[in-house]
Amino acid sequence: MTQLDALITFASWEDRFYLGLEKTFRIYATGNIVMYYYEEYADRTKENRAKISQLCAKKRITLKSTKIAAKSPADSWRIYGNEFLATQWTSKNVLVDISTMPRDSIWSLFFFLKKAGANISYIYYRPATYGDWLSRDPEKPRLLFKHSGVARLGYPTGLVIVTGFDPDRTLQLINFFEPKLALVGIQTGSQFESNKKNVNAHRLALRGHHNIHIFKLDAYTVDHGQAIIEQEVSKYMADYNIIMSSLGPKPSAVALYKVCRKYPDVALAYAPSREFNLDYSHGIGRKIGGKLE
Repeated sequence: MTQLDALITFASWEDRFYLGLEKTFRIYATGNIVMYYYEEYADRTKENRAKISQLCAKKRITLKSTKIAAKSPADSWRIYGNEFLATQWTSKNVLVDISTMPRDSIWSLFFFLKKAGANISYIYYRPATYGDWLSRDPEKPRLLFKHSGVARLGYPTGLVIVTGFDPDRTLQLINFFEPKLALVGIQTGSQFESNKKNVNAHRLALRGHHNIHIFKLDAYTVDHGQAIIEQEVSKYMADYNIIMSSLGPKPSAVALYKVCRKYPDVALAYAPSREFNLDYSHGIGRKIGGKLE
């Protein structure tokens, strides 16, 4: 059993939030869990948070539960920084469970842990099934703090989007940033009715839009599609200000973060939604993980 100094997670009402931690405890041993949750969804996550609290008490694990506000990204950034910039995290072995973690939180936590000198691993549990819809009513996109790239005057915008099951969020990004070129990454495979809910839905939604280049990737491979994303970005980096966003499989957010670290001039953008399905997912599927080198 691998020993951890801490496990970081983000509370959800989904089955896999609790079931995933149960599975993780069979692989990793730790005396500390840091759990975040959105105050806007506190009622929805209350039951699962109580289960985690009971499980930690039973296993004599210290649980630190912290509330953040989805509507206040600047405050969330400061909360993460106050927790993980401390020298106590230098050389510590930390596991980040990204299964139900918002993408901007994944990127923010990676940033602060990396800056603190921690040894960072991540884990992701796929659900058994997804609901009929996942999210809707997208908000105004925003660039991530400290990852907003370097915008060169006179250069057009190139937007890289790893898509998911919500074409409206993809269109929101395109309409907001008005890119001269949009590189749209589509997840390969037939899992979760991807052809119907993602591929066909996006081809229909993007019909009539110009300067769209569609490429395929597999976020469930070892590098989560990083090599393919990097290949696409490198073609246009010299001529465009590149902005990247992940709306698809959560591991693609890891791939984008690694590309951004390699090319600091590239920006990361997050497109939040105002509404999430109570039946977002059910059950738990296979585990994916790795190290943030």
